[in-house]
Amino acid sequence: RFLEDIGVSRGRDASEEDKEDRLDMGSPNIGALLTGKPNKTHGSTDSSQTCISHEASLPSNAPGVAVGEEETINLTWIGHSSTIVAFPGDFTILTDPHFSNYAGPVRRNAPPAFGVADLPDVVDCVLISHDHMDHLDYWSILALIESNKVKIWIVPLGLKSWLMDKAGVSPEDIVELEWWEGVRISKAPKRKDLNENKQRTLLPEVDGLVRAYEMSGKRKCDREQISSGMPDRNELVITCAPAQHWCSRTPFDRNRRLWCSFAVHSTPALSKTHSFYFAGDTGLPPNFPLHHQIGDRLGPFDLSAIPIGAYEPDWFMRETHCNPAEAVKIHQAVKSRRSVAIHFDTFDLADEPREEPPKLLLNEVGVVNKKIGKMATEMVAITSEIGISTGRNGHLVKEESVKDIAALSQAGLTKVVKANEQLLEMLPPLVDFAVIRQGQSIESLPK
Repeated sequence: RFLEDIGVSRGRDASEEDKEDRLDMGSPNIGALLTGKPNKTHGSTDSSQTCISHEASLPSNAPGVAVGEEETINLTWIGHSSTIVAFPGDFTILTDPHFSNYAGPVRRNAPPAFGVADLPDVVDCVLISHDHMDHLDYWSILALIESNKVKIWIVPLGLKSWLMDKAGVSPEDIVELEWWEGVRISKAPKRKDLNENKQRTLLPEVDGLVRAYEMSGKRKCDREQISSGMPDRNELVITCAPAQHWCSRTPFDRNRRLWCSFAVHSTPALSKTHSFYFAGDTGLPPNFPLHHQIGDRLGPFDLSAIPIGAYEPDWFMRETHCNPAEAVKIHQAVKSRRSVAIHFDTFDLADEPREEPPKLLLNEVGVVNKKIGKMATEMVAITSEIGISTGRNGHLVKEESVKDIAALSQAGLTKVVKANEQLLEMLPPLVDFAVIRQGQSIESLPK
């Protein structure tokens, strides 16, 4: 089975017994999700203390429910780095799909939140960040192929041949990208004069490769110009972005393939662009501003999925994985309005306890937001002391015009209403970084 995981396989005719052993993908709790009943929590994580509470029900644009022209991005965490993300414009993507009981020799701590059979009938794109066994799973790829749900596979350089040779994916269905290269996908919008039962299935079409930035980093177009400007089509632009990681399926192919993160921009016909960042697997470079570069070139992002686990021992893991405090820095660097934690609790890949990453993350978010609040308070005190105008044309700023006033007030910063608008813009925004249970959903903030 290990040889099959790394690609020395018997091809598409693997025995049913092996498939059942590796793929226990049935999920009794998907029905509970759809009916709004509480979700079953697996593992030893103390969810009541480490997770933001979300009702275990899926919004209308989530997997298993008809997708409409929603105004927010909806992400459901399947487990590890596997997420199903529904975008305005009727697009659905699946990230690093892993539904198996094993990642190489490591057994899964709990079943995935749901399986391939529970996915929507059409998954427009599958994004694969790199070739490690906890992100590129041979058995899950076979199951997805057999389901005939996936229309387009988007991968970094070197993975196209693996998908073709080892799993039998048709080359016409694979888009292979290098860093800073993207692909534009489009589909016709749903007809508003027809009810859901009469709508025909709309499939995505690849319009071509795009490069919003030169290799030197010189801007070729503004973020809002990523769309091709076809007002009668829903568009999805997926850009392959860098990450600090590495690749290997065997001891003999180290770094023969590329690894990456992904930026996704969805633009429904005649509507605003919505943005999502999937960090894949990454460390935080200590000196090079990698994630600031991503934020400057492709951000800001409405929602991001950022890894927080597999970081101990630090001397061994720090180059390729980020700890919770570093995940918060990545959130800030890529200019994410809201982020959700992934890559923890599913597989025991490192030495830290399973319950530690979410606790450290929420603690770090509290520390960082407290510092931002303190900065705001000190700014107000200084401006008041030296008599700087507290608003445009010398007038006080109205409370309802101050950004994040509700959140700032909760931090005890009622004096922030006196802050100068321009000075307030200099403050970093409060960190919105959520921890949810496997099988639960989170939405981006409304535009």
